[in-house]
Amino acid sequence: MTKLFKLFFDIALLRAAPQDIPSSTFLSISSVVIYALLSASISAIELALPNAILSALFDTGLLIALAHVSLSIAGASERKTQTVTALTGTGALVQLLAWPTFYWLYHI
Repeated sequence: MTKLFKLFFDIALLRAAPQDIPSSTFLSISSVVIYALLSASISAIELALPNAILSALFDTGLLIALAHVSLSIAGASERKTQTVTALTGTGALVQLLAWPTFYWLYHI
């Protein structure tokens, strides 16, 4: 697990690439779910819970759709799982680090 966090951190710092992540459907689904949950928790700081969930689902769906369309246009469809995992994993890491700041800013 620590190795995975380090890999996502390295991707966020542009020291690693999405192709360094194993192509795993389970890992991809897990990172998408964690990303959506963290997105909903950050949105819930300012929005009502139903709106926060809707916002998180829209954000996650748009991220996945744009990744799929971009990779299809680029002709790299075989990397969809790795790219979605990288995007949602690094996004979740950034959200996790930013959550306390958002909470503090909203409550001062």
